[in-house]
Amino acid sequence: MDSKLLKKAHRGDKSAFITLINEHEKMLYRVAFSILRADTDVPMLLILQ
Repeated sequence: MDSKLLKKAHRGDKSAFITLINEHEKMLYRVAFSILRADTDVPMLLILQ
């Protein structure tokens, strides 16, 4: 079902996009958090040295 939603969202269907976000919200949050945390750790490590 995700492949159909992805195709619809890619064509601009806002409802399909929102459905995908809602279905995968936790995973998206974890990925975004790990990327942002990794990006902010590097400058902090430089400051501490």
